[in-house]
Amino acid sequence: MDRWWDLSVQKGHPGFAFIQRLKCLANLIKPWQKEKFHSLSSAKESIIREVDAIDKKELDTPLCQEDSDHRLALKAELSDLSLKESQFWFQRAKKLWLKEGDENSAFFHRICSSRQKRNLILEIQDEEGSIQNTNNNISLAFVNHFSKLYRSSTTKEPLFIENLEWNPIDYSDWSSLCAPFLENEIKGVINSFEGNKAPDPGGFPISFFKSYWHLLKEDILVLFKDFFEKGVINKNMNNTYIALIAKKKNYSHPKDFRPISLTTSIYKIIAKTLSNRLKLTLPDTISGNQLAFIKNRQITDAILMANEALDYWKVKMIKGFILKLDIEKAFDNLSWDFIDFVLKKKITLLPGGNG
Repeated sequence: MDRWWDLSVQKGHPGFAFIQRLKCLANLIKPWQKEKFHSLSSAKESIIREVDAIDKKELDTPLCQEDSDHRLALKAELSDLSLKESQFWFQRAKKLWLKEGDENSAFFHRICSSRQKRNLILEIQDEEGSIQNTNNNISLAFVNHFSKLYRSSTTKEPLFIENLEWNPIDYSDWSSLCAPFLENEIKGVINSFEGNKAPDPGGFPISFFKSYWHLLKEDILVLFKDFFEKGVINKNMNNTYIALIAKKKNYSHPKDFRPISLTTSIYKIIAKTLSNRLKLTLPDTISGNQLAFIKNRQITDAILMANEALDYWKVKMIKGFILKLDIEKAFDNLSWDFIDFVLKKKITLLPGGNG
């Protein structure tokens, strides 16, 4: 790996060079992967036959020390191959609840095959009520639905919140938010990730960054420095696949799916590094009666509170009514204009802030 990484050096913007270097590395790895992993089964079968031959020989005569040692070495090699095969299929299966273990290659293979069948959308009903069953029309139905759902508001200056009370970020917290990124900080973020989640569009999971930090750290520190100085994430690091997750088993409309972004691992690392800093300021900037984005609170607590309120009204025989709102656009769908407006309000209340 060290030699391949040295061979994949690229020039250009730090973000561009890093992503291109990973692509070059992937091309160098593919022949090795094909040779090693695709021949695992045949290698295992060969070892098993050899071990069986030694076992049969032992039935007739006691083994010499050389044969006995050779059998132990073969079994150790077989165990290593079995582990590699399980890890290979595990990554393909992307199942977090089977992390280590027994001979599950057939199981993992079935998961991969069944997932491909399950993820195949054969038909969908568009917003006009027509059934679409061709790939192009199904894609168009999804694009139209989510384009409309995530369309930005035309409001450029949300003056309706102009006179609200603004809780400014403490100046000391603001200073820590704007401090240069440190090596230990970045490495800690990488180690905090679940390493066996799905790989990024380039095929590199977080576990790769964990295992080869000693190779990657110089490039990562350079691109973090560039991001700190310019405040812009290079578009090559923001390469994202959009995947659709069914909200229910029997789906029929585009609204029955939830889109998620499968972005690059380095983007995830940058985002989590920023969020780790930002979450330290949340208790001072988010109202105490909120249920989301506050440590040790969950938005599902609202369900328990609503249930308790209903029980109280019922016991006390209090008259009232319930208003149920189906909110499709949640926190992650706020417009950038609105977010910029709020952040500028936070900044202008700081000493020297100019928005």
